[in-house]
Order: sequence, then C-alpha cells, then structure tokens
Amino acid sequence: MKEFTTTDIGLIAALVTFGLPYTEATVLSPTRVMFKFEDSDMLKQAVSAYFAGSLKVPANSFYNNIKSLRGVINGLLEKTREGESIPQHSQFKK
Repeated sequence: MKEFTTTDIGLIAALVTFGLPYTEATVLSPTRVMFKFEDSDMLKQAVSAYFAGSLKVPANSFYNNIKSLRGVINGLLEKTREGESIPQHSQFKK
C-alpha cells in the first residue's frame, strides 16, 4: 500500500475537511509531526488542487480541523517531551 506523507498542517486540515482521513501521525522531531494518508487518485487530485489554490472546503470545518490537528500535534509532542518513545496516533482504528 502506497502512502502520502506531509507535515503541512494546512494541507492536512484541507485533506481531512475534504473527506480524506489520515491513517497515522508520527513524531519526527521535538517540533514536527508527520501525517500519513492512503495514496489514491482522489488524494492526488486534492493535493494538486490545494497547491493550485482551487480546492474548495467549508471554511468553518477547515478551521475546526486546524484546531483539532493542533491538539493531536501538541499531545504527541508533549508525550515525547515526557520521555515516551516516539508516539503515534491513528485517526481511525482499522
């Protein structure tokens, strides 16, 4: 299974708001968290549209997803600072 990864919170929030959930979030460093998505044609089109400035998502949902993602990121980074091994988070349990 191919995966798409990014640390760009704006892109992550846009993809989640568009209906593409991330599969995992992993701490890369004391200040960075990487999010993984299952690679698909829809994901590729959404990423391209995002960078072209043409991806349309509801603004309120996008804002709420930014806040939610910041919580996930801060929670994972806090666990790292507390000495836990590199933590991971899954948005959806399979």
